[in-house]
Amino acid sequence: FPDDVDFIEVQFRDVDSLWNTIWPPSPADLDTATSTFHLVSLQVDPAEYFHENFQFRFRSFGRRAGPYDTWHIDYIYLDKDQDGSSIEIADRAITTGPQSVFSGYTAIPARQFKTYDQSILQPTDIELYNYQTSLLVQAFEYSAFVTDLSNNTVIDTLVDKAARTILGGGTETLDAPAPDFQLLQDAIVNDTIPLNFSLDFIVNTGDTLLINTIDPIAGDTTYHDDISLRVNDTVRREFTIHDYYAYDDGSAEFGAGINQKSGQLVYQYVLTDPDTLVALDMYFTSIGRLVAGTPIELIVLSDLDDNASSVLYSGVKTIQNTGAINRFGTYNIEPLVVRDTIYIGFIQNNDNFIPLGFDKNTDSGSRIHFNVTGVWEQN
Repeated sequence: FPDDVDFIEVQFRDVDSLWNTIWPPSPADLDTATSTFHLVSLQVDPAEYFHENFQFRFRSFGRRAGPYDTWHIDYIYLDKDQDGSSIEIADRAITTGPQSVFSGYTAIPARQFKTYDQSILQPTDIELYNYQTSLLVQAFEYSAFVTDLSNNTVIDTLVDKAARTILGGGTETLDAPAPDFQLLQDAIVNDTIPLNFSLDFIVNTGDTLLINTIDPIAGDTTYHDDISLRVNDTVRREFTIHDYYAYDDGSAEFGAGINQKSGQLVYQYVLTDPDTLVALDMYFTSIGRLVAGTPIELIVLSDLDDNASSVLYSGVKTIQNTGAINRFGTYNIEPLVVRDTIYIGFIQNNDNFIPLGFDKNTDSGSRIHFNVTGVWEQN
């Protein structure tokens, strides 16, 4: 969370091109220790700000090294004929993405997937929020599909136009059952061709284009053609069944690591059938300094007993400069037959912080183990 000395502000540009702080009245008025969105309504005063060069801007003050002191701004809405006392927006919006359809994973190798059963798949849900507070209740319907992205065909229909209602200013959770295991199995061509598929939630809320004016006599309504309130009524999350396991969703909100020489960090994987490990994909993020070019020792362990027989693989690699955020580097190893439970990670040879990309949206922390004192500990 931001510290007390950190703050965010909104400024308006006046007719003399001067930037004036409109909100907050004082940085001390900010609630910095919250993860909840708060509505802020600011009036644009005609006397100072109704001119052709009017602009508004957001400025944040905090630590610039690393993902700290971060403010999240969402749903910026500028409208006329508002008195600021109550904001009325005729919009229903999906506010969360669906969880992974895989239990514990976001990607699974095709060869391993065939050895599972229906229990590897799990139900998912999203949340829908109603911004229109004046209506007592709004009827809507929603559907959920699993779609093969290679040919855009529906593999499985999870929800078919289920009718629901939502209160004004209320939130509704929309559920979908787990996909059918056999239908996903049938969609896999072979082990070498990836099955890239999506989980799509589509909500028909009755939202339209943003209303511009309503003629009080004729009752005719005109709309803003370029502002659609439908765009936040659909959400898609993509998954892969191919040749790798993944716990994360591919984007790192943070970096996790250890800053101790000879410290070890590993991830646990449980295989249902023997397989061959040929590469590790890892994303080392740079927080405060560049880590590309740093040597590390990659390790694959059969257990955490610290016996020589536990080490299935060990080799020194150099952290790659992938050159982009969330771009994984591939670290090839000699083909290694693995089975049952394995631990994959690295040993660092200095006491610098080497952050590995960490997905805060997916809780896989219990599968992380580290050793900085000679004893393995579960995260």
